[in-house]
This record gives sequence, structure tokens and C-alpha cells, in this order.
Amino acid sequence: MHKLIKSTMIAMAIPAIAVTVPMTAQAEEGPEPLCPGTGDTNENRRGICGNYASEISPAEAFLNTVVKRGKWSNPSERPVLLDVRSTPEYKAGHPERSYNAPYPFIYQYCNDVEGDDRRPDGACKSGGERIPQTDENFVAYVKSIVPDKNTPIYTMCRTGVRSVGAATVLTEAGYKNVRNIWEGFVGIYLTAPFQELVLDDDGNPVPVLDDDGNPVFDDDGNQLFEYVVGPVDLNHDGELTDEDKNGWRYHQGLPYETRLLPHLIYADRVDTYYMD
Repeated sequence: MHKLIKSTMIAMAIPAIAVTVPMTAQAEEGPEPLCPGTGDTNENRRGICGNYASEISPAEAFLNTVVKRGKWSNPSERPVLLDVRSTPEYKAGHPERSYNAPYPFIYQYCNDVEGDDRRPDGACKSGGERIPQTDENFVAYVKSIVPDKNTPIYTMCRTGVRSVGAATVLTEAGYKNVRNIWEGFVGIYLTAPFQELVLDDDGNPVPVLDDDGNPVFDDDGNQLFEYVVGPVDLNHDGELTDEDKNGWRYHQGLPYETRLLPHLIYADRVDTYYMD
């Protein structure tokens, strides 16, 4: 468990952002995309480029894969949820009806930490050697469970990083409608501005500047300044833990299960579910 970090420490460790940054005029051609071939300057929360269809929230994914279930008028429109986490993570809890197709590793050996080397969600507290998953084997396995490349696919991992890579690989393999679950199963800490101004080396408040380096003012003529941001203790228990993270299992509070159903687990390495 981590005690709440004081804002003065966060100012040193976490980059500050402005509370309000108004849009400024852009040249007609707009900013050059960070991800070639896309129209956006940011492809996803993690800043990793990907050419898949879009992001999707855990809530929408839950509604489409669990709540609606057999209510799709066209079966080909029924989405498939791919949990790309490792087999121990899937075993510790996963969304109902989700397939386990691990990527980019199948299993991770944990470095022992006082005899308790895995987190409640199955991830290693201190990671060790991994059993890797190749792009080719991953795509081949997905084809075996989702042969129709027009089927909507939602990829999910622990925090929304591995799932980006998985979504990109599947899209490059010809799948037409792949979406990445934004927050993942566990998620990350949400952040918010504290009531503390960011100060420069001389102790002066740092102003919000536009693209031309000019100070920014609100509609009432008040100059805007940058504030320190930091992680939020969502459950107000005075500590920062996984329960404060914004993923499917924790802050979203969506249902999950631990059953290992034969048609949903990763059939190529069933043994890895029982290696711990």
C-alpha cells in the first residue's frame, strides 16, 4: 500500500498541466500527426500509435458483451472480448464470456516477494522471466476462435498497453473492427489538479501560454496559471491502492468471474494456468 503523496512531492515527480487550456488557431493543415497515417495527434491514452478502429470504455464493452448477449439481431455484430493478459492474470479474474488470448507474453514467472509474489489480479509484484507470445501465433489463435474478420473485437489487458499492441496486430492481420478497452482490467490512478500553483525556479507562478508563447486569460480577463496534478484517492481511505485505479475490476466496479471455462481459456498452453 502506498500512503497518499503530498502535493509538494507530486510537483517534483509528476509533470504539471494547466487546469484550462483554450483552443488556439491552427494552420490550415493542422498539427503533424504523431502517428503517421492517422488523423489524430494522440492515438490513445498511452501515446502508443495504433491503426485499429477506436477506443472503447469498460462500461460500453460490458453492455455490449454481457448485458446484450444474445440480443443482437445480426449474430455477426455480436462483439468478442479478448483478454490479452497472461494466463495467471486471467485465472485471478476476468470479464464474463471473455476469451483469453495472451499477448505479448503467455506467462510471467514472478520474483518472490516475501512469499506473496502476485497481486490480487494475478500480475507479478516483481516481474521475472516471461514465456513470450509471437505475433504469428497470436493471430493464428484469434483466427481459430474468431474466423470472421468483420466481427467486432474488443481487446483488454491490465492497464491499456498490451491491448493496444494486440489491437494493432489484429488490424494489420485484416480484422476490420477492433477496439481497445481504454482503462483495462485494473487501470491506472486518475489525476486531478491540487490547489497548489506550479512555481518556477524564482518562486513565481507558471502562467498558461498559448502556442505563440503568450499568456492565456479566461473570459473574465483573469490570467490562467498552471496547477500541480496528482493521483486521486477515489475511495477516501487515505491510501493509494489498486482499488483507486480506474479499470474494469476496481473503480468501474463491473462484474468479473474466476471460472476457467474450456472454450474460453488459452487452449495452446492450458498448463500455464496451473503452474503457480
